[in-house]
Amino acid sequence: MLKARRAAWFLTFGVTVAAATAAAQEDFVPEGETYVIQTPTAWARPRGEYAGSIGVGPFVVRGEIGILNYLTAGISYGGVDVFGNAAPTMNPRPGFQAKFRITNGGPIMPAVAVGYDDQGHGRYYDFDPYVERTERKQVHYDRYQFKAKGFYAAFSQEIELLGPLGLHVGVSYNVVEDVDADGVDVFGALEKGLGPHLMLLGAYDMGLNDDESKSLGMGRGYLDAGVRWRVTDNFNLEFWATNLLENQVAKLGEEGGYSRVLYLTYIGSF
Repeated sequence: MLKARRAAWFLTFGVTVAAATAAAQEDFVPEGETYVIQTPTAWARPRGEYAGSIGVGPFVVRGEIGILNYLTAGISYGGVDVFGNAAPTMNPRPGFQAKFRITNGGPIMPAVAVGYDDQGHGRYYDFDPYVERTERKQVHYDRYQFKAKGFYAAFSQEIELLGPLGLHVGVSYNVVEDVDADGVDVFGALEKGLGPHLMLLGAYDMGLNDDESKSLGMGRGYLDAGVRWRVTDNFNLEFWATNLLENQVAKLGEEGGYSRVLYLTYIGSF
């Protein structure tokens, strides 16, 4: 009951803040980024625009393209220990993404999009790592260290507050990674401009589908922070610090603590 009230409050607050602004988003960012760190936004890539990204720590490659002005599709793949002297462990399957933007938003109402993303992050576990380590037996698991969003709805608005401030909030439901826990999740993110080329990033996932006894999460949720440097009009360089609340240390030890990620994105069009 407490978890449901917490989720409802978080979502209501985010939507209220996004909808109450009187600044038009298109005044300064006509098309925002489709993700803030690992959190989807309501923005879609315009028709003919494409993006290719590489993340290191863990390794992931992602490509996406604007099929229509309101429809974006993508594919991704990755693994852990790809660089270094350890044997790499690749994900069992590629991830797929699709996003349909329902409205562009405006001075009052936020942009709204629905989508699907089954690319989780971190190591993929086909067995419960805690039980395997403590009880010397394997229990079936089918999830990433950080679960994918699955089906989601996202709301995005941008206001002028000593420079551009992007606000994003959404709800999600993962129908694949549900062996250990299930249910609706709630997430939010923000982007704060510090000039024409630099933005501070923050994201929080409540982890409501990852806080039961069989789960890896400990009920703290997942807090990430980062910075985005727009090196050129076509190239972004990002640095993230993820899982700052160390939500998985009880189950995974040091591997469940915070990590650092370098993320590079090239954006083009045809």
